[in-house]
Amino acid sequence: MSAVAKIRESGFKVRLVPPDHIGITPIESLTNEQRHWIVLHRNDVLSELRKEAANQKTGIAADTRWLSFVSMAIAHGVTRCEVAAQFTHEDIADLLEEPDDKLAAHALTVAQSIKCRHRPTEARLAVEVLTSDTPNLLKAIHRKTLVKTCGDCKHFVRNNHPHLGLCRIEAQPKAPGGFWDTDNRNYCDDWIMKDAVK
Repeated sequence: MSAVAKIRESGFKVRLVPPDHIGITPIESLTNEQRHWIVLHRNDVLSELRKEAANQKTGIAADTRWLSFVSMAIAHGVTRCEVAAQFTHEDIADLLEEPDDKLAAHALTVAQSIKCRHRPTEARLAVEVLTSDTPNLLKAIHRKTLVKTCGDCKHFVRNNHPHLGLCRIEAQPKAPGGFWDTDNRNYCDDWIMKDAVK
């Protein structure tokens, strides 16, 4: 157990008081034995508190960059929740290592990806406007940009799980736990967009 953890486990709050002091509360509750232990382990406690403080600063800087990235993506017409859903914690850490000048380009890419995958109707309309003079190109782009998912299909029925459900018409072999709402169904001939009229 670390020195700081041992102090905290004893019911005290401990923090770094710059430049090189240890702040403990409630200080009046420290016994003579505890005071002596802290004096003996002062260097360890200070070292651990300095690392904590550095990690907090790094975390605040990362949070600020992440919020900036999300704001840039929102400016391209997607929501904060849609952006956050695209990333794991590891993805965010990797993204935030990118130089500032690349974050804006990544934000645009993420926004376009969200529109293509999660708003297929909007993506299809945008592609049709851009390629109305070339129907073959339209078909090629549409096939690449539209990702059909179980969650977007009118046959998908959610169960008690936030992401799992079943196919109402059993178009696909039933998975033991059901289908994940983001499962790719580009190959399913029975897929119909929820808001589409047959």
